[in-house]
Amino acid sequence: MRSRWLYFALALGLAARLVFEIQLAPYPRQERMLNALDDQSFFVGWSGAMARGERYDLASSPHEWAFWAARQPHLPPQAPLYPALLALLALLVGSGPGWIRALQVAAGLASVAGVFLVAQRRFGEPAAALAALGAALYAPWIFFEATVLRTSGLVLFFVALIVALDNLPPQWDRANQRHRLAALGVGALFGLAVLFQEQFLLLWFGSALWLARGRRGAARWVMAGGTAVLLPVILWASLAAGRLVAATASAPFNLLIANLHDAGGQVPATTPTYDALRLTAIRLPESRVDLVAELAQDLAAHPRELAHLLARKVAYLFRPVEIADNVNYYLGRRENLVLQWMPFDYPTLLPLALAGLLLTRRRARPAAPLLALAALYASSLIAFVPLARLRQPLAVVVLVLAGAGVAELWRRRRPTPGFALAPVAAVAVLLIAGFALRPRPLRQIRPTDWQMAGEAWGNEGQDRLRHDRAAAARAAFVEALVRDPYASRARAALRGIDSWRAPAAPAPLSSEVEALCEQGSRTAQQGDLAAAGRLLERATRLAPGHPRPWHLLSNVLFLAADREAATSALERALRLAPNDPVLARNLAFLRGLAEN
Repeated sequence: MRSRWLYFALALGLAARLVFEIQLAPYPRQERMLNALDDQSFFVGWSGAMARGERYDLASSPHEWAFWAARQPHLPPQAPLYPALLALLALLVGSGPGWIRALQVAAGLASVAGVFLVAQRRFGEPAAALAALGAALYAPWIFFEATVLRTSGLVLFFVALIVALDNLPPQWDRANQRHRLAALGVGALFGLAVLFQEQFLLLWFGSALWLARGRRGAARWVMAGGTAVLLPVILWASLAAGRLVAATASAPFNLLIANLHDAGGQVPATTPTYDALRLTAIRLPESRVDLVAELAQDLAAHPRELAHLLARKVAYLFRPVEIADNVNYYLGRRENLVLQWMPFDYPTLLPLALAGLLLTRRRARPAAPLLALAALYASSLIAFVPLARLRQPLAVVVLVLAGAGVAELWRRRRPTPGFALAPVAAVAVLLIAGFALRPRPLRQIRPTDWQMAGEAWGNEGQDRLRHDRAAAARAAFVEALVRDPYASRARAALRGIDSWRAPAAPAPLSSEVEALCEQGSRTAQQGDLAAAGRLLERATRLAPGHPRPWHLLSNVLFLAADREAATSALERALRLAPNDPVLARNLAFLRGLAEN
């Protein structure tokens, strides 16, 4: 293996991640968002209790996991390995969020190396180099590495399991101790993966069944290795419960909320059926609401709704959209400019991956295990919800196939002058098709995402105030209001600063700009929105520091049904006049926000 391409991809990935971390905005930093309902806060609280050697006080968390886990205190609220790793990190180097992000950046770089190895084994070094370069600049991975979520670990476990299975001896010799130890190690890795995220359970069983076709001894040792890791945890929980248990406290809740007949198939949310069950649990605290049994009854009573729900979730899984949950990738991309320079994500690589699948179909046998593992993981997501943060391991397959597709196009090039550049043109067309598949980001950002971003910027402003940086704090509070115009804490803090540090008023508009604004308004009233937009755009160029031209331009753009451009213009206006109530109401309306 000539590893210079791997080293180059790792260096490129490290550089991209360092730049991203250095300029990281308050969103999606957990220490700025501080949303108690967020999974990030739950993991921070739980890992902190582990580091102190204490039991996590579930009553202190309003998270829905904690509600059900408090009724089964003998069970871990979630798969325990991730918070245990965070606790160990806190004991070794400290509990700062920067250390968590550093650990997850290391996991991301390890995943880049894993993608290289997976692609190299199946399609050769050119495909491996291309796949690793794509992984190094894969924007969703970089984004989720900055959150206190399990995403980067999920990707690493998925790619590590593929590499481990690839390196099992192709010809099993049950008398060979190295063969047994290798299979035992793969099984132990599966066991750790299950302790990290329950979805890997299906991959473990499926991989053992696949191995059993020709290497039955290997399958047995893989099952033994995983059991050796999981059995102590199961026995500990069973002894504490006084009965056999083999799941976390939140697993039944996650399964229930994702598969009730009135569930939507995207972000788990309360439904009338779920609300009734929760109310029963509140009214009868001594009774044990069996969520699995309740789900079974609901599915038996609504089989048609279940079929429709599963079909929707399959469609969501393959859509070129990252379904938001705790954090929103599209808002993160908008908040952090470095992510906008990262060229690769799921939709941009999808056409190349499909081309790779078609062009390498004659060599499908080496890719078959990879596709089988991807299918197993996808099935586990469909059983729950195909959220963006859970779907990221499947990007490994997309990256490998995309690299194989580009490499195969180049391999098939012809020396004839007219055809020499045909592969380059084909790749360019496929990339353009991928960029066309990208969804419009503002349409994917929910009102609650804007509120969380506003809260993050408000907390950033408070931190700057504590460090006597009034001007920087004021700028942060303004940014908070641009995200959430109804952020009351940020508005009060901004008024407090302005009461003793009056901001400079914008310079009066020149007669030329005033005339352009008046003419643009009259032209819009006459119905010529295109001409009005041109006049007002000229006014904004002449007076970019005054809110009035931007406000008028946003009105015209909204009337022209260009909601995204209208939002951008209104953001510019509100930054210049953050205390203007009309601007605030208009922007809140475009954001879909209701007044507090």
